[in-house]
Amino acid sequence: MARNTSLGAEEGACPPDDDDGLSFRPDRPIAPEPIWDACPPALRALPIWTMWRYERKGAGWTKPPYRPDGWKASLTRGEVFSFDKVRAAYGRGGYKGFGVRFDGVGFVLPSGVDGLDIDGATTAPLDLKQWAIDALDPFRDSGAYIEWSVGRNGIHVLGRCTWKYLNKAPVPGDPDGAHIERYQGGKPGGTRYFTFSGHVVDPDGENDPQADVQDAADALDAAIPGKTLADDGEPTGEAPEAAADAPDSGDDLLLVKQAREVNPNFSRWHDKGHDRALDGESQNEIDMDYMTVLARAGCRSLEQMCRIFDSSVLHRDVGKSRNYTKTTAAKVIERAVRTDKILADMLEDLGGEARPPNPFTEEKKAGTPFFKLVDLRGLATLKSELPRWWWDLYVPEGEVTLLGGHGGTGKSFLAGMLAVCVAAGKPCLGRMVQRGTVGIFSAEDPGKRVKQRLATICRCLEIDPDEVWPRLHVIDATDDDDHEPILFGEQRIGGIAKGVTTPVYDAMARWVADKQIELLVIDNCSDVYAGDEIARAQVRAFVRKLVALVRGRGGAVLLLGHVDKSTSRSGGKPTNDETYSGSTAWHNSVRSRLFLTGTGDGTFDLHHHKSNLGRKRDVLHLVWPEHGVFLHAADAGGPTKQDMDEADTVALLGLIEEFTRRGEFIATAPTSKSGICLLKHEEGYPAGRKPDELHALLREAERAGRIARVAYRNAERKPAQRWEVQ
Repeated sequence: MARNTSLGAEEGACPPDDDDGLSFRPDRPIAPEPIWDACPPALRALPIWTMWRYERKGAGWTKPPYRPDGWKASLTRGEVFSFDKVRAAYGRGGYKGFGVRFDGVGFVLPSGVDGLDIDGATTAPLDLKQWAIDALDPFRDSGAYIEWSVGRNGIHVLGRCTWKYLNKAPVPGDPDGAHIERYQGGKPGGTRYFTFSGHVVDPDGENDPQADVQDAADALDAAIPGKTLADDGEPTGEAPEAAADAPDSGDDLLLVKQAREVNPNFSRWHDKGHDRALDGESQNEIDMDYMTVLARAGCRSLEQMCRIFDSSVLHRDVGKSRNYTKTTAAKVIERAVRTDKILADMLEDLGGEARPPNPFTEEKKAGTPFFKLVDLRGLATLKSELPRWWWDLYVPEGEVTLLGGHGGTGKSFLAGMLAVCVAAGKPCLGRMVQRGTVGIFSAEDPGKRVKQRLATICRCLEIDPDEVWPRLHVIDATDDDDHEPILFGEQRIGGIAKGVTTPVYDAMARWVADKQIELLVIDNCSDVYAGDEIARAQVRAFVRKLVALVRGRGGAVLLLGHVDKSTSRSGGKPTNDETYSGSTAWHNSVRSRLFLTGTGDGTFDLHHHKSNLGRKRDVLHLVWPEHGVFLHAADAGGPTKQDMDEADTVALLGLIEEFTRRGEFIATAPTSKSGICLLKHEEGYPAGRKPDELHALLREAERAGRIARVAYRNAERKPAQRWEVQ
């Protein structure tokens, strides 16, 4: 058998630069890039595809399925996609330096394509054991599609057959514990998928996933037997897509017969499963109706109810665990207590077994209560602890502080000032800070603008940047047009909208832990929160997830947000204390809330609208001079002329350097059409300055050696001079 051995790096090797930056681990497996052209047309044409990525699970790695948009996929709900869509998502990669990186693609077995997965088939990568060669030869002769697995130590075989045995079975006599897994295709809502590598074992073979391989399958079944099949053709084992045990031949079958007579829909539910078009209700609602019919038919045992439900096609549709069945039964009883006293009495015997657990007294499997019980012993000797602050009385330790304000009032600049001051251990606006490590997650402003802002702050506050950058880290979450920097979103689970964190949140959590960030600034709430802003449960869950990122290190989160509609209509001036957008849960969930507003006369006010852990500060009156930083309004002088000249010089040099990088030169001649007049429409250009003032600044920079004149030939091939930043 000819074998293709062009599979790239060895498993376990590491790339020099992991695409997502945050999922990098020294032992993270590296999957070879799929050979897309090797994908059989029969599979390429079907919407059966999913993404996957390596994730740590215990001591090993797992490959959960993902949607192309970066959310985890639910194969049981049919979240599969076209070949072109997953190929495009793989080609895009993840966020640049941050977020989700897909490791490969896979597919759910369609009808007419059955699968064989052989693990441990090699003695070394790409070197098949003799028993594996003997087992694969009949499939190759039958024209089956055979490829190397992404781990390079296994084989995938696709063809058309009916397996006598299904699921995992050990290979007799193999010293390495090799095993095979056999799967039938065409199961809607299946929870298993095959990874696709495209690295075929025999490049000269037919590699047809619909080839008739029944004789080869029969030979393998005879050589490596597995679990036997039930009468209905389903395996009796515990494979993810297999049904549970059929009803017992006595009381269970009689109860099912009685239930069919109680409700005519019961037969369809039991034999064919959930049909949204016919039922008009969610899967969970129909499951509850099914169990209610069983109760009305005379079911008095929780075990019997669960056993019959697990044998139905309804259970096979959802592919849920036994815990799902018992939880659904508990909901049936709870609903009956509220709506049907007769049925509730009928279910009395079930109540003791199926009632929901008491989270305050009952224990999880690990042996700990659901909620933490507080030990009140020792109150008399307990010493009072004053709250700690990252910014005195404004930003408490271990909590989320919400900084609101109308667009353009300077929220991001004020947050940048606080970040620099905390990193340097310097007071901010006269209020003390703790020195610590700061992280800025910028979902609103690009990294270049954030960097320029921080440079201005350091210069105006006379803080040495070398004191800051080792303790200040920035993520630019705006630099990817194909992805959104969403940390928290809404997902419908069982027909109920729930708030869930995203893969981007998981990646940020790893970044926060890796950098040991203590003060986390998130800019802006509207860019990172995709849940329902008026749903209190979702808002509370989001705030708690933010706190969880830093609470273990005694850190804090500063969340920037926009104003409510009434405040926005009033030009950013607060009409009341509710200067936030959405539910009151935003106010109730945070422990400190600030609001920055412009007064219209060039000054700004910082309001302190909430403080749970200390007194609220009085309104802080500020001024924000052009090219400067926020200052107390009492400091009438504001920034000096030297400060303003320096700020404008830095802005000019930055623009000249940017133009030079892209091959657009700025002429030194004051009257040249290709001189600094080319910059006047660029962001950051000192618009309040006259041209001769700007040329004077450039000459001062030239004297200081920060910029130089360089000879070149212009577009007309004439000799000229241009500025070049040194």
